[in-house]
Amino acid sequence: QMKSDILYIALLTLLLAACQGAGTSSTDHLAIYPSPTVEPISTKEEFSVRLLKPTISPSPAKATSSPNTITTPTSTTRPTPVVQPFIHDVPGDMYETVFSIPVGEDSIIQYDFRPTSIHGPIAIAVLPDDSIMIADFAANHLLQYDQKGTLLNIIELEDLGIKNVIDLRVKGYELFLLELSYQNYNVHQMTQDGALIISHKIPHNFPIEGDNITLENSLKGIAIDCESNIILEVAAGSRLLHLADIQAQTDLASVTKGYFCDDEHYNYITPVPFQPIKFTNGDVIYETHLTTGAGSITLLDAFQDGSFYVFRGDRVKESPGQYDLTVHYIGPDGIEQGAARIPHNEFYFFPERSAAIDSHGEVFALLPRPDAIEVVRLNFYRQLEPLIPEAIVPHVSISPTKP
Repeated sequence: QMKSDILYIALLTLLLAACQGAGTSSTDHLAIYPSPTVEPISTKEEFSVRLLKPTISPSPAKATSSPNTITTPTSTTRPTPVVQPFIHDVPGDMYETVFSIPVGEDSIIQYDFRPTSIHGPIAIAVLPDDSIMIADFAANHLLQYDQKGTLLNIIELEDLGIKNVIDLRVKGYELFLLELSYQNYNVHQMTQDGALIISHKIPHNFPIEGDNITLENSLKGIAIDCESNIILEVAAGSRLLHLADIQAQTDLASVTKGYFCDDEHYNYITPVPFQPIKFTNGDVIYETHLTTGAGSITLLDAFQDGSFYVFRGDRVKESPGQYDLTVHYIGPDGIEQGAARIPHNEFYFFPERSAAIDSHGEVFALLPRPDAIEVVRLNFYRQLEPLIPEAIVPHVSISPTKP
């Protein structure tokens, strides 16, 4: 028994000596095996229903070089995908319905019927988390939905002293609303939860051209470019004027014009009757031909990878008036890659901002029907057929004209 006790004491002495030589204590050893903690579960859902785009999982956290350091997972962001819609090779349906909101007395959306018009949802935007924001002109509020059609939030604009919102844009997680009330024109900047950040006053009587055209009777929408400039879309979007210059009360010739994105400058060229309508992207001129000589082309959005989208309206028949509304995707190489058609002939009434692009490049549109508001995703194709046999093929191309 004595020999066993001596052996035990010797082994214990050697163990303590080894610990001291390593410069650690029993508590140091415990520190590298902490009690397990429960990570909070995120409540944000991924609402995207695109099945053709892979989901990139966050990389696992890497251990540091120190053996006594506890590495905790750090938040990772998904790499920004190339901004591009899925483009079909074979012609098919114009759109796919994402979700539908009933309209009626028991619904959150009710139409306002007036003698010469119908008022209801007027603009759509897509937030970075893929949720959909809808501006309802008739009820004077904003409605946020996920892509399953679940109502996430209601922002009552009356509580903020805002009314008559006709346009809605998104930059990051901030909302920009265009309010056109009687002699009270504003761009309101707010968080997606509805907290007002700042209101930008628009001089509504600012002259545009001639003696009778002012912002009051020609302002149709707004845009926020890649440099966060607030841009006023004037004359059906054919002129892009920077609000900051107009607020400085400079003359029209001195107002900055166009949409800026990573050293690219998008602007419009004054149209010539019965000639192709044109716009510029840096040193390149683009054009589109019109069937009857009547129509328009406007920039829908531009992205930092060099791609951009334009909205083309072509009056394909004079009487009765019939229009072909299409969205064209121009890739980073400057060439049209695909086009989609907005179901204009299915609209019960016509929203001001009927289409919006998400951060992946997919285009969503509002489709008002008599008993519902549908949110649809447009299908892009390599080439669209003419809307009617005698119409011109909808296409945007680089012009042979030199700048």
